Amino acid sequence: MYLWIERKDFRPMKLWLTVLLLALLTPFSMGQNLISNGDFESGTTGWTNVKFNDPLGKHGVRMAQVTTVQPSNALYADFQTLSSVMECRYDSDPFTAEAKQYPFSFDCMWEKQVTTPIPSASVNRIELIFRDSNSATISTVKVLVPNQTGLFERASFKGNVTFPSQGKYVLQVFMRHSNLAGIPYIAHVDNIVVGTPGGLLTGGGSPSPGKTVDLTLKSPGDRGLFYVLGSSLGTGPIHIGKRVLNLSPDDLLVATTFNWLPTIFVNYQNYLDANGEAQAKIKIPNDKNLITLRIHTAYVVLEQSAHFGIKSISNTFTFTIL
Repeated sequence: MYLWIERKDFRPMKLWLTVLLLALLTPFSMGQNLISNGDFESGTTGWTNVKFNDPLGKHGVRMAQVTTVQPSNALYADFQTLSSVMECRYDSDPFTAEAKQYPFSFDCMWEKQVTTPIPSASVNRIELIFRDSNSATISTVKVLVPNQTGLFERASFKGNVTFPSQGKYVLQVFMRHSNLAGIPYIAHVDNIVVGTPGGLLTGGGSPSPGKTVDLTLKSPGDRGLFYVLGSSLGTGPIHIGKRVLNLSPDDLLVATTFNWLPTIFVNYQNYLDANGEAQAKIKIPNDKNLITLRIHTAYVVLEQSAHFGIKSISNTFTFTIL
């Protein structure tokens, strides 16, 4: 049986069945975020380490709370050598951009063993550098260490990048530790977006058995439209034309998007309010066997005139049951 909303809208179950079929039938194509695996939920897939010169340190992807919401995977460099300048660089896989301006954002965090602020911000920093196919620099963004007390120092960047011509580009992530720091620290980068992830999905609450994870949907350009949330055990992706939904077409995705578990996955289908916002919840069953399970969640916004009937696709919010 299909779930009817209103005559002007869609039957979400039928649409989501179409989406799942597209996962099998649609060839790979570029998503809204030009950067592949910019949230590092698939580890270092799509990224290549070019340099790391700290003989005592480590680098790669680790779980970290780079922003003030739930912890998630992040790129990191653990700098332990204090006697000279240490560097870590990762390059993205080449991506195609048009000759235009794109919104660009990412988050940074420095984790320390002491509450002393990291000094010398100009040399203890993170840089993201865009280069063209000839390795010429297109744009460089520097985020300096905030020089704050506490065990964590956090910063975010939001701005724009303009590509001069349509073609292939690479994004370099450059993390630096100077001997002027005086203390070891772990630098992190997460949530890299070039373009737009569509709607925004964030989470809070307590990801533990018997507790609730709160979900906040924000998509200001989609006020009053119908959304469908889905959760899965993987990040896919599912390719929908030239866009990507970073969920896996597994049994959990079918159950949540078909609204078969409404007492656990609450308000997974509804209308965005006048501000383009909505609230949903995941009420985790009180079962300790669920501990360590990772849940990935995203949503789509439906509109009849949009390609495949899907106007917007959100980022993927991930949490681990602890």
